[in-house]
Amino acid sequence: MPLSADSKDLPAKEKESKLEALYWLSLIWSFGCVTDAEGRKVMDPFLRKVSSGQTHGLKEEFQLLCDEPPVRMTATARGGWLPLLWLLVLFLLVLLSPPTFPDEGSVFDYFPLGPANKWENWTKKIGNFDIPKDAQVHNIIVPTGDTTRNAFFLQTLVKGQYHTLFSGPTGTGKTVVIQQELLKKFDPECGLKLPRLVEVASPMMTPTYHVPGEVYGRDFDKFGCGKIFLEKGASPMMTPSYHVPGEVYGRDFDKFGLVFVDAPALPQWMDTGGWYERKTSEFRSLVDLNFIGAMGPPGAGRPQVTARYLRHFNYIFVLPYEEGSMVRIFQTVMTWFLNKFPNQVSAIGPSIVTGTIAIYNSISAEMLPTPSKSHYTFNLRDLSKVHQGICLCTRESLFSPDDIVKCWAHECQRVFQDRLINAEDHAWFDQTLKKTMEENFNKQWKLVVKKEPLIFGDFVEGKTPFYQEMQDHDKVKDVLQSYLMDYNQTAKRGMELVLFLSAVQHVCRIASH
Repeated sequence: MPLSADSKDLPAKEKESKLEALYWLSLIWSFGCVTDAEGRKVMDPFLRKVSSGQTHGLKEEFQLLCDEPPVRMTATARGGWLPLLWLLVLFLLVLLSPPTFPDEGSVFDYFPLGPANKWENWTKKIGNFDIPKDAQVHNIIVPTGDTTRNAFFLQTLVKGQYHTLFSGPTGTGKTVVIQQELLKKFDPECGLKLPRLVEVASPMMTPTYHVPGEVYGRDFDKFGCGKIFLEKGASPMMTPSYHVPGEVYGRDFDKFGLVFVDAPALPQWMDTGGWYERKTSEFRSLVDLNFIGAMGPPGAGRPQVTARYLRHFNYIFVLPYEEGSMVRIFQTVMTWFLNKFPNQVSAIGPSIVTGTIAIYNSISAEMLPTPSKSHYTFNLRDLSKVHQGICLCTRESLFSPDDIVKCWAHECQRVFQDRLINAEDHAWFDQTLKKTMEENFNKQWKLVVKKEPLIFGDFVEGKTPFYQEMQDHDKVKDVLQSYLMDYNQTAKRGMELVLFLSAVQHVCRIASH
């Protein structure tokens, strides 16, 4: 992790202090960044004890595989180079001043800040965050300590031209961070300009045909990204089919651009630096490339990526958001959205956030995936869908606190309950929803919901449509029946649909989202 330009001009004592702080930060995020949540719970006390020099008894406490080596052991002794690595770490621990990590939280939550290198929470880097008035709710990205930290390491690693791979469960913001940093916040001195993200339609494209035609030849047998490629509009290409990193960008001197190579060919480039030309059998090198990837952990149908390939990457495991981060994200969005509503409605915002998170935590803990319910998986995107549904409302549709509570209940049913497959699970969710409403909103279901099932839509009022509760179910059925008749009169093959109440309910949800 290099010193900044400003740090290089510091006095010797301050520079030494800065280097010590950077060493501890690098140690934490070199060994500890590959661990999951349970692993970091072990790494936190281990690193605190090691940094303070309390190395005695570590093997028994943390079930280490080897003892601390005696000083007399060398590289040729039993154990190979491992004892020397231990000696190097212990030697540095003797020389370096112990860091003063705060007692709260984990060592992964802090970074050295300012001339004094005081360890501060990553949220200190966020600064002021204001959502534009004309923003679209699905495009809002609220920064948290986790996203700020991941963005910092992405910037640092890319600037040092290291391959970077983020891994973690779905909905932890891996791809969002990559897109946001590369497209909007990347260091201007790198000259990186990426206009759009696209998906690869076919994962079977041959790199010998695709790559040389898209890059500018720097030499007879070397290819890189030059002006010709940039003028065509460089685009990061996603290759999700093989569960390998997708975003790829390359550098030609001071120019940055993106090159696509097929997923199976990526390990070959990592090992050899290029491919053989089909027609001439000559080797073609693709130079000055850095790979940035995001993937889910193996399992749940995802194949295992080989260690031989992963060894080329700086691997960072992204943990699921903690509840405090989730509250910050959605509280920010709901405060921005409800700011234009009456006070009695906007005051419900915090309860909506805590209530949705409570539903999410309950269904994630109780409705676990099984072979017959393999789709019972829930993540942050489901929380986002609930709030996005509420944000479809307007001042005309939310007159009172009861209106927004009903909308919240409907969106929870739409996002979470629709995924459940039997009456028993539906009954559990209904009970959980009613209990959560009473605990978070201090309202009873039977006093708030006068007409069941809850149906929301935006197509009943023809002149000025807006997203609202539609209590007249017969009218909704008649409107849908008229749309169906119009379709059958113009379509070559009509649809003979029976619009019973449950069908009406689901058609309304599909049509409105």
